[in-house]
Amino acid sequence: MFKIELFLIEKIEKEKKLLREYFFDKKLSITVGRHPRHDIQIDYLGVSSDHAKIHFFPELLLEDLGSKNGTLLNGELIDGAASFKHRDVIGITRYQLRFIDEKMARLEAVDAFGEDEMPATWLVDAPGETKPESGNETRIDKNAAMTPREFECLYWLSRGKTTAEIAPLLKISDRTVNFHITNICEKLDAANRTQAIAKAISLKLIDP
Repeated sequence: MFKIELFLIEKIEKEKKLLREYFFDKKLSITVGRHPRHDIQIDYLGVSSDHAKIHFFPELLLEDLGSKNGTLLNGELIDGAASFKHRDVIGITRYQLRFIDEKMARLEAVDAFGEDEMPATWLVDAPGETKPESGNETRIDKNAAMTPREFECLYWLSRGKTTAEIAPLLKISDRTVNFHITNICEKLDAANRTQAIAKAISLKLIDP
């Protein structure tokens, strides 16, 4: 399975915000563009109606579809098409798409935390979206991916537990707890733990 993370780059704040996560299993290729027919739709005028195509088979290949503003791969403008790999970043105007090979991510997680602590992926259907007043971008998507471990950490955080208290409850290290909490904050677009808890409650991911 492949995962693609869509980020919005806030140039003024010099940071990126995770907007959505897409999961693809049996598709040979997907398309990206402003038109709703695409697998990944980016509703922004700087994105061409038919912008790019991402091939998964027979090889990982990024293809620009004659877009007006071009397509970047790891910061470099591609000429027609270019091969890519796990964790490479595709740039489309003010957006970035990070490609994740779930098999490679699993091996990385096992290497970092051990088989017993390896995070799996769940797809969670949050009940709503939050949009800024400008109405242009989705800040929290309906499909926010959260792992089982992240849910457990989020639950204990909401109950006032610290990293040192959560670690023995879940039988994992402090470092792993902090790793999951960092991911939680990023997925909920939260600046800190307190804000992450508040957003999770507002999205009904956890009970108050």
